[in-house]
Amino acid sequence: VPQPVERTSLGALNQLRDVVDVYFNNAGFNKPVPFMDVDEDNFNSIMRVNAWGVMRGTQEAARQMMAQGTGGKIINTASIAGRQGYAEFAPYCASKASVISLTQAAAREFAKHKITVNAFAPGVVVTPLWDGLEQDMIDKGVIKEKGEFINSFSSSILLGFPSKPHDLAGIAAFLASSDSDYITGQVIMSVAVPMFGVARLSWLKVFQSDSSSPSGTSASTRFWVWVTLISPKLKRSIKSATASICS
Repeated sequence: VPQPVERTSLGALNQLRDVVDVYFNNAGFNKPVPFMDVDEDNFNSIMRVNAWGVMRGTQEAARQMMAQGTGGKIINTASIAGRQGYAEFAPYCASKASVISLTQAAAREFAKHKITVNAFAPGVVVTPLWDGLEQDMIDKGVIKEKGEFINSFSSSILLGFPSKPHDLAGIAAFLASSDSDYITGQVIMSVAVPMFGVARLSWLKVFQSDSSSPSGTSASTRFWVWVTLISPKLKRSIKSATASICS
């Protein structure tokens, strides 16, 4: 995180010293470069914001929550790229894998203080970030026109379209609510592609001759992804079913 930004962010947290119940680490960016062209500046700039920013934010939030003595919730934005490496996004993938590891490490560290630490991992989300990514791809000659990159990347999405920020709001709200009190150290995959087919996204064919081995997920993770996407009207019956399954 650039020093002025880091000071501003932590300064804002200092102004909220009365109560911090939920802290959301969401800052991040990407600058795609072909794998063999990644240099130290490119790698470090992405890691400093995406990984070090989460580390510093988590430290400061946890410090305040421990001082309060009432617990709290820290939520991190990971990415599908933290579970699956992409050649054009190597530093970004490394940074988001770091977010996942930091989430798990922090969950272990702060559980004794009743602080839960979780993350969610979006796939393709339509935001201004994609405009910049596509322009970078056009400049490098990888694609020819705007929309080509995101459309190719979205072709394996079962629902037929990429997500928008409001599609992720429910998961974030769930992790910030008391409904997630017994969840910590988890990463909810916020994607509409088969979990065992993540590596088969069609855009990989643009950059690679073959796909990497698919990443897996635990049964408990799949279950919680399903729970967060279904109708709230079924919450009570699901909780009852979960209790009987776990008993």
